[in-house]
Amino acid sequence: MGEHSEACALGDEAKFVRLSAGARPFSRTEQAAFFEDLGQARAREADRSGAAAADDLGRLRATFEKWRMLHEWTRRHPYRDPLAAPRSTVWRAALERFRRLRDPELVDWLALQIEVAANLEKGVQDMRPRDPGPTWIVTLEYVANRKRKALAVLHWAEAATRDGCYTVDSDWHARSAAILGGEPTIAERGDGGHEGVPFIVDGG
Repeated sequence: MGEHSEACALGDEAKFVRLSAGARPFSRTEQAAFFEDLGQARAREADRSGAAAADDLGRLRATFEKWRMLHEWTRRHPYRDPLAAPRSTVWRAALERFRRLRDPELVDWLALQIEVAANLEKGVQDMRPRDPGPTWIVTLEYVANRKRKALAVLHWAEAATRDGCYTVDSDWHARSAAILGGEPTIAERGDGGHEGVPFIVDGG
């Protein structure tokens, strides 16, 4: 391992410790309640997918709630990748961890990570962006960014319904912070793995 790789590894470890500090996995009771609530949010999202434009806010609220819950579950269930395992194997293990959440978009994103890693291991060039960090951190950043993107879309739709337009200003950001329960976390300012940054937050 070269000097640069060692520095990256140390940085990843520090970030892992910082993000996972105090994380407490759901108890059995909390887990059961979580999956019931997640199923209800997913059902509301699906039920409204073909609704009239006037009801579209309900679907967008359900989408945001779904990603908020997925982010909370991911944040509270940190794990370490197996040492020395091929990257594609590590991502396959991650997919099995998150498959229980039954979110098609998240599963597709994880499958993409496996595909890119497998191509690189075979010597096949793959120009899609990738993040070599721990899979838990990369996935946490992706889910956090999807949550913030869902919130941004909801804000815009609410403003468009109310005012006929939307303006991203201090009030808009203040309302985002209020809904999320605080300013964006370190993970929410990440690069989101392959997906890139769907919602950029100023100031950090």
